[in-house]
Amino acid sequence: MISPQSWGHIKVSKHHYAIELAKRGYEVSYLPPPTARFKNLYIQREKIDNGLHIIKHSLFFPFIFQKYSTALFNLLLKFHVYRLRNIIGNVDIVWSFTDLYPDLRIFNGKKIIYHQVDNITESNNYTKPGKFADLVIGVTDSILDRFNHESKHLVNHGLSAYFLKEEYFKWSNTTEGINVCYCGNLTAPSVDYKLLIELISNNKEVNFHFIGPYENAISEHFIDLIDQLKSAENVKLYGKVHPNELSELYQIMDAFILCYDRFSKFAQGRNRSSNSHKILEYLSTGRVVISTNMSTYNDKPGLLEMLDTDSNEGFQSLFSEVITNIEKYNSKENMEKRINYARSNTYENRIAQIERLLIDIEK
Repeated sequence: MISPQSWGHIKVSKHHYAIELAKRGYEVSYLPPPTARFKNLYIQREKIDNGLHIIKHSLFFPFIFQKYSTALFNLLLKFHVYRLRNIIGNVDIVWSFTDLYPDLRIFNGKKIIYHQVDNITESNNYTKPGKFADLVIGVTDSILDRFNHESKHLVNHGLSAYFLKEEYFKWSNTTEGINVCYCGNLTAPSVDYKLLIELISNNKEVNFHFIGPYENAISEHFIDLIDQLKSAENVKLYGKVHPNELSELYQIMDAFILCYDRFSKFAQGRNRSSNSHKILEYLSTGRVVISTNMSTYNDKPGLLEMLDTDSNEGFQSLFSEVITNIEKYNSKENMEKRINYARSNTYENRIAQIERLLIDIEK
């Protein structure tokens, strides 16, 4: 499994897929991005769990070659992969989430999966790994539209086991005021911060909980934003939280918000904020999710209370409607619908879906 993320405290889809594959009896070698230490070369195989190892590795050449000579970079990369194969051994399936290796055949796997969760428009290599893949997977239609491939499939994000809690089926607003949660990086350029500040100012009776890193704010814009959040009486900042603690915090929430600016340069260069892994985590609690438009959910009525256009103009009205009628939106029937949908998208089910797609290719 080839990932653009290292193995660490915070787990995203690549890590969850690797963990679930190992649980299912696969032998998984997780390959994070290499470091560039040509004076201290290393390839290390580190055991994480039964059936799961990380392959830590360094390049013997600088990354800057990719910028000035793609052909030379790819040639040197091929030699680097030969070194990796001596440690990894024989490979049945090469599963890549990154375009770092444009020709995945160099790993000598029997099957190749190219899986993209971000529509990175500024990448020159983005579609190249799909050329020789047996299966191309994307989490949005906008990703798949970029590939001319006979076996490309939409596979939604997965839900981690942290959020499979029976307690989520029980909800009652027992605290003073309504608790609304936003979880994510507070310095992400795709968030509609102007709208967030307006919501906080216009809804003093609502307690806003912001979970996610903010300490890394360096630009004047984000430092000012964090200062505004810190000074608001109806705001609580948590910083980075472990997933296990996160799933516990979610139990006190009455509603969740997704608040993206789909016209921002960052959003335009990714998925236009048309899907997010956070949605399944929110839905797993059963609580209502108030959202800017998420086109992936346009054909799934009743899961998100969201705007039907890219403009965020009507968000305040939508927010007020839901908060005023929170008992209706968090009815037992509505909560069970959200929870059941989220639970149908566990990583176990996602892997079973991908296994079926691979079998279909062989028919």
